[in-house]
This record gives sequence, structure tokens and C-alpha cells, in this order.
Amino acid sequence: MEIVVLLAVAAGSGGHILPALTLANDWKLEQADRRVVFITGATPLEHRIIEQQTDIDRTIHMPLARFSLRKWYLFPILCVQIARLFIKSFFTLFEHKPQRVITTGGIHAIPVCLAAWTMRIPIDVYELNVLPGKAVMVLKYFATNLFCVFKETQQHLPKSTLVAYPIRHEIKQAQMPIPTLITLINRQHASEQYWVPFEVQRKTIFILGGSQGSQLLNKLIKVFLTENPTMKQRVQIIHQTGSFEETDWQHFYKHLDIPAIAFSYDPLIAHYYQLADLIMCRAGAGTLFEIAYLRRPCIVIPLLAQTTNHQMYNAQAMAKAHPEIFTVLSQEAIATNHEALFEQIKSILQF
Repeated sequence: MEIVVLLAVAAGSGGHILPALTLANDWKLEQADRRVVFITGATPLEHRIIEQQTDIDRTIHMPLARFSLRKWYLFPILCVQIARLFIKSFFTLFEHKPQRVITTGGIHAIPVCLAAWTMRIPIDVYELNVLPGKAVMVLKYFATNLFCVFKETQQHLPKSTLVAYPIRHEIKQAQMPIPTLITLINRQHASEQYWVPFEVQRKTIFILGGSQGSQLLNKLIKVFLTENPTMKQRVQIIHQTGSFEETDWQHFYKHLDIPAIAFSYDPLIAHYYQLADLIMCRAGAGTLFEIAYLRRPCIVIPLLAQTTNHQMYNAQAMAKAHPEIFTVLSQEAIATNHEALFEQIKSILQF
């Protein structure tokens, strides 16, 4: 049987990479003798995500400088790297002869997809946010198929087809009785220096700051636990702290005698979702769709960035579709009024 190859390209964040991996794996499972080649960036996060995958037949890591107006001096380096990736893409496409190229956006996708377009290889482009990113707005002119997961996106991409968000397999398959899950968690972490065992009767708060938006949520949970000391006996915490946090969070929670799991990144979080009585998160599309799939109560605080407010549109769209699950609070509002967030936490947890 002839081997059929798919080339996938995604980089920059888990929000791009994880759904692209799911799409690639779904395609591979449809038929025997299929192979996946994956092009991504070269940051530590991108390496960690890919290292967890067993279904990718070949990975190509290509660095691209993070350009911004404040770092204008990196623009020449970025241009050289894009040109290099464009040339390398030709060799990769010629070597593997993929049947199709898929991407979820990001700057890495532009040179790869342009190389594929010149070679007349079909290109599937997936936009996973309400507001299309810059790369997708470029690639829409070269895409064979254009897909979106929010119906609101079709206002910006009229030729796109609405499809379901590619929920990760482990999220769909994660089902375990809560007492069994807590026993498993306690066994896995028992040897850690600052471990305080999880308890069935406590309410679990799961904090998901993502790779870029964790700092505000980290600050807020500190203030919440400090200003509400009675919570120490009533909650346990699962906390994705982000990659740039210097606080020793496990020691912090141990000092308060609060059961907690703290980590910078962990792709295997399906059971954490299941255990959560409340999720606090940013508004990355993948996180929101996974929470909606599992129907966990959620407070969303969209990340405000200098260049885009796409997370606010994501959050508003999901709150409109699932008002029983999502409560949206603006970053600006809670920065000046922490109590609005804290009262919402207490209300959802019924404290």
C-alpha cells in the first residue's frame, strides 16, 4: 500500500500547536500507512509539546524571531529566517510529497504554505479564533479549503466552512470517579517535598493562565487566598503558573496548608478539568472549547494585548452560546476591583 503523507505546520503557542496535532492525528487514524510531518518553532515550549507526541513521524523545528515594533531591530533576522524556512519547505515538500498541508495559523505557516501553493499541493487553513489572525488573512488567498470553529468568524471569512473545534482525544476519553482520581493524584505526588494531599470534600479551583496570560491570574489567586483566610480549609488548587513565573508556588501553597498542584506546562490535563469545581482562565479558543465540552463552571478573564483583543471576542461568543458555563469578567474591571472576581468565585463554589 502506498504511504500517504500529511504535512502540518503550527507554532508559537499551544493554542496553535495542540489543535493542529489533533487534526493531524485524526487524519492519520482514518487509514493505515499514513504519515505526518510536522513543522513548528524551536522554543522550549514547542519542544516540550512535540516531545509528548507519539504519532508524529517527523518533526522539523525552525526558529523565527518574535518581531514587534519595540523590537524592530529583529526584523532583518526575521526576514532571513522566513526566507530560509521557505527554501527548506521546498526541500521538505519534495522529499515527502505530502497529499495535503494543514495549518492553524501563525507566522511559520506563511512560508510553508506559499511553498506548497507554488507546488500545487492542497492547503487546509483552520482559523480557531473569532477574529482571524494576520497569517490566516494572508493565507486565505492561497487556501484550498478554509475552516472556522466560531460562526461569528464567517463575518470576516465569508468563504470559510464551519466545523467542530478539534478537541484533544485525551479530553474526550477522560472519565474517572472523583475519589479514584484523587487517590491517583495523591499517589503520584506523595514523594514531593511540599505535598499536601488532596481531599474529596474540598472544592477544586483550576487556574489556567496559558503561556502568556498567567501573571494577572497568579496575582489574583494570591490576593484571594490572603484576603479570604477561611478558604484555606475549603479549597484545593490546580495551578498552571506559566513559564515566566518565579514564585515557588508549591511552597506558597504548603505555607497556607492548601492542597495544590502547580506547574508551568502540562499537556496531560484532562483529569484536572474533570476534578475542577471552578475553572479560571484566559480566553484561548482551545481552552474554552474543552471547558464547554466537559461543561465545567468557568470564569473567563480575556487577555488584553497591545496588538489584538481577539480573546475578548472568543469569550463573548462562548458566553453567548453557553451562558450556563461561562462568566466573562474584563481584565480592566478586576484590576481595579478584585472583589467582583472574589464574589463570583464564592458564588459559583456556593460558599
